[in-house]
Parts: sequence; structure tokens; C-alpha cells
Amino acid sequence: MTSVDEKSQSIQYEAVAKILFICPKCKSTKKLEFPRSVVDKTNNLTTISIPKFLICDHAFQAFVDKNLKIRGYQSVDFEFENSSPNIDSNDMVKTENPIKKEEKNPNKEVNFKDFNFEVNKVFYNPKHFEEEKKINKDELKQVYEDFWEYIPSNNSIFENFIKEDSRRIHFIK
Repeated sequence: MTSVDEKSQSIQYEAVAKILFICPKCKSTKKLEFPRSVVDKTNNLTTISIPKFLICDHAFQAFVDKNLKIRGYQSVDFEFENSSPNIDSNDMVKTENPIKKEEKNPNKEVNFKDFNFEVNKVFYNPKHFEEEKKINKDELKQVYEDFWEYIPSNNSIFENFIKEDSRRIHFIK
């Protein structure tokens, strides 16, 4: 067995984690699978991004601990959307690892017209952004309760909750 075969075989048998995710806006649910190594590689919490239409019409993030327990969710306030712009044929970039199955030359110039290439386009509505920016005190309290041990003692946003929290009293001078 070659080293390439061994590598592909180890990927094939990688441990899979299954978690039931719940959209924080509409409460739609779906059980998703992903490599367990994603969670094992992080120190504390793993942030998993759930894109629009994977579960529902909303994009959100889930915070997962080492025991595969969801510690909280965060709605996405601002999201980039993809569009397909016209790319000038002179837009060439030299890459170390071009991603083309038929080409294995790492020093070859790659023309992005050869790829189905999309660039992020920003859609910004200031009114919507300002409305979403207003933070409900109850929501802020819930975020603090879910993540208090990960919030630094000098965090100004959670300052009032930190001062009143008996679990943290020994951290504050």
C-alpha cells in the first residue's frame, strides 16, 4: 500500500460527529454530520457556521464544546452574498497549488477564467444594520450566562453582569 492509499484510507475512517442544530430565529432543526477532528483541534469552543438554506432560510453560528454540546447560537447580522462578476482575462495569478485535476505543475500561471469563480459582493442596508445592532438586555444576559467562563473579566459589554456574578467574584479586584 502506498502512502497516498494510506492517507485516503485514514480520511475514509475518520470519526464523525452528529449534532442536532436549531436555528435561533425560526427554530428549524436538522441533524448534521461533520468530522469529529474539527472539535478536537480547538482549545475550548468550536464555532460552526451554518450557511443559509442548509437548515432554513437563515445563516447562523453554533458554539460547540469538546463534549459536542451546543453552548449557544448566534444569528448572523451581516452576510456577504456571492455574485459572478466578469473577470478580465489579464487577471492572472501565480499559485503554489493550482486546483486543477488535469494540471499538476505547481508553478503554472492560473487564469481564473478557467474556474467557476465567484467574488463576494456586499449588500448593505444601513437601516437594517442599525436595528440589528440594538442589543436587548435579556439577550445579552442570556449570552453571558451561556458563555460566562469564556468572557474576560475586563469585557466592557458584560461589565455589569461580571460585577454581579458570584461565580466570578474571586476574579475581580
